[in-house]
Amino acid sequence: PVDCVKVALEYILEEKPDYVLSGINNGYNVGYDISYSGTLGAAFEAARNRIPAAAFSVTSNAHLEAAESYIPALVEELLKTPPAEGMVWNVNFPALAKRPLAGVLRDRAVAPVSLYREQYVPSHQPDGGLVLTCQGIPTPEEAIPEGTDAKAVRQGYISIGQVRCTG
Repeated sequence: PVDCVKVALEYILEEKPDYVLSGINNGYNVGYDISYSGTLGAAFEAARNRIPAAAFSVTSNAHLEAAESYIPALVEELLKTPPAEGMVWNVNFPALAKRPLAGVLRDRAVAPVSLYREQYVPSHQPDGGLVLTCQGIPTPEEAIPEGTDAKAVRQGYISIGQVRCTG
């Protein structure tokens, strides 16, 4: 995603776009996990070029009804209120398979935790090779601070916050 923005700005577009929208990412971009995000990386590249940007994400393999219902209005709202300079909007939609949307929470801080802790399970192969299978262990609800992006999505809210682009 970052290269898409770079190539578009350098080689394809004749003028800078008014806004860059990135996503919908298949996997949350909350807490520490934002550091691994190509979706946010594309938004950061836009911000580095002084273009307002927003990144949209939903949990892996989630039902998309909240995103489908809310994205048009959220995009309209975000276009009217660009992020602060050097910042990008980070929007995460909750998983809603069996419960209603709890609402929209704005100004969510990035949680100082991940929603999952990776555990790698080794498997030794007959040829001497090693296969590692990653399993995500959920972070307990009580370990996620209030007012954060991770807490919002875990409780069924759409989380909207700003993330600083460094560099």
